Amino acid sequence: MPKDKNGQRREAAFEERVDVIERRAARQSYGKIAKDLGMTKSGVSGSCRIGRQNKIYNAPHPGAPKKLTGNDERYLCQLSTRNPRATLRDITGDSQLNVSERLVGDTLRKHHLYVRVCRRKPWLDKDSRLRRKQWARVHKDKPMWRKYVYTDEVSSKLGQATNA
Repeated sequence: MPKDKNGQRREAAFEERVDVIERRAARQSYGKIAKDLGMTKSGVSGSCRIGRQNKIYNAPHPGAPKKLTGNDERYLCQLSTRNPRATLRDITGDSQLNVSERLVGDTLRKHHLYVRVCRRKPWLDKDSRLRRKQWARVHKDKPMWRKYVYTDEVSSKLGQATNA
């Protein structure tokens, strides 16, 4: 396989494959061809094998093109980590991308961002505690509390025997 300017492997171009096949027809070795063209020996032999099958053109890759680019995926991950309690619908709407909620969920799972429940209920700060106490004091004598019967986590049915 030939490499690009960053050293990453890439598919051999049509002209490179033709050049490999012509050099091999001129009885050059795989090693020499690989060294001259900056390819690997297995890449050269693969091009020769493809040439014998008359398939030297680059075939289209299977499957539909991807809907999200790498930048889009990173952006979705950012949105998810900024607001961990956001729903998929919220993240999809905030992203302004023309994609389905399912694709957003699949993408987040691919990046190991799963839906989880918080480990425990967050502590109430002083302000919240004071407001709750104040609300309870104001409403403690209201008639709405008289219609509820408070038990200590015991289930009971009137007029029926229960298994104790």
